[in-house]
Amino acid sequence: MVRRALLWIGLALCAYALWHTHKNADALRNQLPALNWVIIGLFLIAIWALAVASWREYLRAYQLNDSRWRTACRHLGMLLVGKYIPGGIFGFMMRIYDQPKEQRQRLLWASLADQSCGVAMPVIMGICMMVIESQRNGLWSIALLPIPILAAMGIRALHRIVRHLPLASRYTPPLNAPSTGALCFATSMQLFQVIAWSGLVAIVAQQLYGLDIHAACGLAGAYLLAVAAGMLIVFLPSGIGAREAALVTLSAPWLELSQAIYLAALLRVLSSILDILAGAISAAISPRKEEHEQST
Repeated sequence: MVRRALLWIGLALCAYALWHTHKNADALRNQLPALNWVIIGLFLIAIWALAVASWREYLRAYQLNDSRWRTACRHLGMLLVGKYIPGGIFGFMMRIYDQPKEQRQRLLWASLADQSCGVAMPVIMGICMMVIESQRNGLWSIALLPIPILAAMGIRALHRIVRHLPLASRYTPPLNAPSTGALCFATSMQLFQVIAWSGLVAIVAQQLYGLDIHAACGLAGAYLLAVAAGMLIVFLPSGIGAREAALVTLSAPWLELSQAIYLAALLRVLSSILDILAGAISAAISPRKEEHEQST
């Protein structure tokens, strides 16, 4: 009952954030042709689907009893709208307490792995994209290939570190890490999601300001770094303000101040649309119905 209430509160706050920026949404609709809106919509759907697929692979990697697509959809919506509730951890906690008590340790580890990679991957790819822009050479994208493997190895290293921390192991008993192969499936989907966000930002920037491909890549990299900054400042709901300030600062080489502020607002609109749709899907999936399906 509490989880459902928090989900609806987060969904309402997400809707308010979207309504608060509706003027920017109107401006975006007027500036971009209908075909571009179709492309943007397809990118948002792909980003949502990749996020669901990634989380489902984490659930499977950590051998959760319930690792169905419906459960992954519900958990993603909880995470995305829960971040709008002041405090920054409600989405994280909601999906952990969505499962029975005996499953929560595995779900905690899956969430830690997911969130750690969710911060690290935008940073790594953001830097890579900005290097591509500065060197004017797309071959630097090859550096992205080992990221899923390195991320999986990092997660396994985290497990080993926790085993040697008495305080951590006291409250979270040691849990064997999934195989590197199992984690690679999850981290690969996560990387594809970050790539999709990069493509979306590059397309919007090109359409609005006529940037060349390299400049658009640099701006996409700046956005990814700004997203990571917003995730780290957990006390701000959904990183509102922090992400935009970081993007405006980092985009100075390619955009004027007014253009950067406008783009930051538009990207906030798009991310809010994605969050509210994911939250609506999560709210539409009844936990009681899920439990009934499991029992049958």
